Amino acid sequence: MAIECTQLLTTCIIISIACCITIIDYVKLKKGHMRYIKTLILFVISVVLLILVGSSCKKENGSKSVVRVTTNALIFDSGPVAADGCGWLVKIDSNVYHANNLPAEFQQNKLAVNVSFEKIESGFQCSMDPKNILPSIHITNIVKSGQ
Repeated sequence: MAIECTQLLTTCIIISIACCITIIDYVKLKKGHMRYIKTLILFVISVVLLILVGSSCKKENGSKSVVRVTTNALIFDSGPVAADGCGWLVKIDSNVYHANNLPAEFQQNKLAVNVSFEKIESGFQCSMDPKNILPSIHITNIVKSGQ
């Protein structure tokens, strides 16, 4: 969607500039009354489109709110990624996540932790199966349970 918005905005800007140049030429030369009116109408339409598209396009950065979650979890090893495993995973309730930044001191099988994290849009592909994609998280704080 962002590419479509950018392309549409660029097109509207180019049309607006072309219309402005034509209107300036008309004012200088005082030629073609109908051409002036058509160009003016096209200019107004392109400016309106520019405003509408510009206000409706989603911003890439900062448009989504980040939800930070703190909960109990279990760290476990699903096997090396090189051997079609998924590496170290974080189990929260019945959901399993790949942490993109699990510290080495917490890479212990069946380790109970309290973790704060943010969900990441991109997933983590396990094994050679392109359909085997786990949701990913970014850990912001982690401590062993009971500490």
